[in-house]
Amino acid sequence: MANVVLCSEMEHGPRALLRLASCATELRSKGHSVRLVCNDLGLAHRTDAFDKVPVFQAPQILVSDKARQRRLVNHASILLSKGFANRENLVPAVRGWLHLFAISDADLVMTDAAPTATLAAKLLMIPCVMMGMGYTVPPKKAPLPSLVPWTANTMKKDEADALLHAEDEPLLVEVNAAVKALNFNNVSFKSAQELFSHADHWVTSLAEIDHYGKRDAKYVVRWSDKHQAPDPKWPALEGDKVFVQMSTESPHLEAVVNQLAKRGAPTLMVIPDASEKLIARTNIPNIRLQREPVNLKKVTEQCRVVITNCEHNVLYDVLLAGTPCILLPDTHENTVLAYRVARRKLGFPGPAKADKLNLDQLIEKATTNDQVWANTSRVALKYQNHESLQRIHDLIAEKLPE
Repeated sequence: MANVVLCSEMEHGPRALLRLASCATELRSKGHSVRLVCNDLGLAHRTDAFDKVPVFQAPQILVSDKARQRRLVNHASILLSKGFANRENLVPAVRGWLHLFAISDADLVMTDAAPTATLAAKLLMIPCVMMGMGYTVPPKKAPLPSLVPWTANTMKKDEADALLHAEDEPLLVEVNAAVKALNFNNVSFKSAQELFSHADHWVTSLAEIDHYGKRDAKYVVRWSDKHQAPDPKWPALEGDKVFVQMSTESPHLEAVVNQLAKRGAPTLMVIPDASEKLIARTNIPNIRLQREPVNLKKVTEQCRVVITNCEHNVLYDVLLAGTPCILLPDTHENTVLAYRVARRKLGFPGPAKADKLNLDQLIEKATTNDQVWANTSRVALKYQNHESLQRIHDLIAEKLPE
């Protein structure tokens, strides 16, 4: 049996722990020892899968406001925006992971949005699995590939490569300096992809909604507990049902609420980070607003209009049901995904600015465009057995010692 450390450090909310919770359940069922290191101890405490798993606080990297505002071009710029731009902040975080892995006697490290943990595993030469839905698991290429695919037609290849190298190079400078400060004097990274080239990449997504486009990699089923979520409860009104899942950070949220209130159709809105004040304020007869997730398979059986901020897990479940979405992205990650989905004609992108939003027009398109519905139906048929693909313990067995 092996000692496995599950790591999450840069994401917040249920998504950050969903995949790791499934990993913990599978590993423990096979008798392996599991530890969790994450940045949200409260959420871990409320997650049943971690009831009997030792949980530790993830080392944190201090991030400056300037770094947070960095333009995101590729995975290197994401890391630079998350604290890798300053070796003085990076060193203590990596040291923290090194100590955690040492005292855990780790045989295998599994990371989800935990690049510092992935780097520490490489330094200690511990087998590592790096998982995520695409955005946080970049292809192993030098320079690290673009996350602004819409610029491909406006730049020459040498200009595009120069832009990517300009992100990779400062990352390498800071990481190499941090590694030397940690006394790994024989380690020197020559390309940014070497920071995670040792790890097995598990892209828990579909090729059709990979942020990087279809890649030469093995896509792994995304483990989900959404099928165990409660069935949706709609306002008791006549009309075509509308489902919305968004964040309070969305610039479109107010416009969506106002326009759906005017339509009068029975609407269920899931806003996981909604405050009590927002819920109370949205006291509209045709709109039910809640934080709790619902069974998305049941949603797609009961309604034809799904509006989302293009959060990956929602798109994943809805596309597997053969239903397109109206896409209103609110982050760079979601914008890249919306671009990929729209290019494949699997959804209906809305305007970037909320004051340009016309839901009546988008809903008309979403309910009458046969080509997009045909495309999503083909995706659903292609992956109709996706949930029964090879289970995680079969994949883990490849990395664990005898």
